[in-house]
Amino acid sequence: MNFPLYRKYSDGNTIFRIESINSFTEYKKTGKYLLEHKIVCELYPEKLFLNDLIHLNHENVIEITEENFNTIKNDWELNLIKH
Repeated sequence: MNFPLYRKYSDGNTIFRIESINSFTEYKKTGKYLLEHKIVCELYPEKLFLNDLIHLNHENVIEITEENFNTIKNDWELNLIKH
């Protein structure tokens, strides 16, 4: 498996960059704010969540390209307030 991997929720308000089997960054659009969370998975629930993202184990998780990820992220950074 080659990292990074890119995912988003089907509602379009959250995107993920998966850097490794143990870390990912979540970008979430909440109203007029952009939230960024860098997560290193140490706890079992975090590891399960990341595994589900990697393997697309939820119907609301969609695989996206790096180009699509960057387009969304750049748009959010221009139009939302980083929080």
